[in-house]
Amino acid sequence: MSAPGRSASSRLARKRLAGRRALLATLMLLVAVASAFPLLWMVLSSLKTPAETMQVPPVWIPRTPTLDAYEKVSGVINVGRSMWNSLVIATITTAGILVTSMRLATPSPSITFPAAHCCFRC
Repeated sequence: MSAPGRSASSRLARKRLAGRRALLATLMLLVAVASAFPLLWMVLSSLKTPAETMQVPPVWIPRTPTLDAYEKVSGVINVGRSMWNSLVIATITTAGILVTSMRLATPSPSITFPAAHCCFRC
C-alpha cells in the first residue's frame, strides 16, 4: 500500500511528463510546418499564371491552375538527362559512403583513447 502523498506526487510527475510531451509534439509540428511551407509555396507558385505570381497581396491558391511553367522548362532543359545525372551521382555517393563507413567502422572498437568508453559501449 502506498502513501497518499506518494501517489499524488507520481500523478503530478505524470502530468508534467504529459505536458512536456505535448509541448514537444507541438514544437515538432510547428517545425515541420515551417519546413514544409517553402516547398508548398514553390509548388503552388508553379501552378500560377505570371500575373498571379507577381500579385500583391499574394495569391495563396491559384484561381486557374496551369502547367505552362513545366512545359516551358521542359523545352529549355533535357529533364530526362538531368534525372539520369542525379541518379548516377546519388548512387555513386551512397556507394562511396557505405564502403568507407564499413571499412572505417570495423576496427573502431579496438581503438583505445581516453574517451573510448563514451564512444564505444562494448
